Amino acid sequence: METCGRPTVPVAVVIPAYNAAAHLAAALASVAEQTVQPAEVIVVDDGSSDGTAFVATNAGARVLQQSNLGPSAARNAGVVAAHAPWVAFLDADDTWFPHKLEAQWAALSRWPDLAFCITDYTVLQPDGTTVEALLKADTEYCAIARTAIDADAVRFDATSFLSALVRSMFVRQSSVVVRRETFLRSGGYDARYRLAEDYDLFIRLVGYAPAASIERPLVQYRRRDDSLSADPLTEIWSIDALWERILQTPERYPAGIEDFVLPQRAKTLRKGAKLALRLGRFSEAEPLLRKLREIDASLTTLSFYGLWSALRSPLGRRLHQAVRTTWRRRPRRTATVSTRL
Repeated sequence: METCGRPTVPVAVVIPAYNAAAHLAAALASVAEQTVQPAEVIVVDDGSSDGTAFVATNAGARVLQQSNLGPSAARNAGVVAAHAPWVAFLDADDTWFPHKLEAQWAALSRWPDLAFCITDYTVLQPDGTTVEALLKADTEYCAIARTAIDADAVRFDATSFLSALVRSMFVRQSSVVVRRETFLRSGGYDARYRLAEDYDLFIRLVGYAPAASIERPLVQYRRRDDSLSADPLTEIWSIDALWERILQTPERYPAGIEDFVLPQRAKTLRKGAKLALRLGRFSEAEPLLRKLREIDASLTTLSFYGLWSALRSPLGRRLHQAVRTTWRRRPRRTATVSTRL
């Protein structure tokens, strides 16, 4: 089967969209420009009040409607409605490069036991600059053991991939192609959560079948200042909540997950406490430190407690403010943004 001379692959593209009219046309155009075409394109309109549904229909996508249940519920609904055996996710404000599906389908065909394939990606910053090849800049990703390599496609050792993923959430949602049956068996996205729900899903998926990656940027992710995870402490709390869920219900996740999560949870809490103290958000540092002390009553943790106690006093607050003011006034190096691999 071909579309405009291009072959069609058995992949359904699922796009959750909420008031996304401003960017959705570009996302859909990037799908239409694929060198191999998906079997179906499904836009799940999550209760938009703008022209999201019109843009999707005008581009020839199948539109599902739901009542502002959130992006996780929208993605789940799209997968359930899909007919194709494979699903590719694309956020409404992201775009794909033209060979994205072709490269992933080649890897999935090369290793038919795979259930999960990702790609490298670029980030379009709010100021219009672009940062490229984010996977290759992630030390945890680069340390994963490879079991096979075919051009720029790599197949991973499952245990090594899981260990690296717990230490670093390097998977970009719009890069994922997943076997539909595996997604449904995993339970899909947990719609109770609006942060780290993708992290939760990807960790679960690793337990079902091998994963692979295309090691070149094939997705452009648009970073927004108003995203749910823009506040770094909010992100810390969401990730710690994920670690807590995993430790409470390890049977939902790959075997042996606790061995990876327990040390990582201490690192997450320590990072959050450091950040809260640096930002002067002392009331938020205390619960992080309390949780940290429950799992790591080390001298380092106790020293953090002492620092927190000193900084929250009137004198400590003044000293903290003076240090932050001096830090902000320091000469800054000009940032260099990579424009090529």
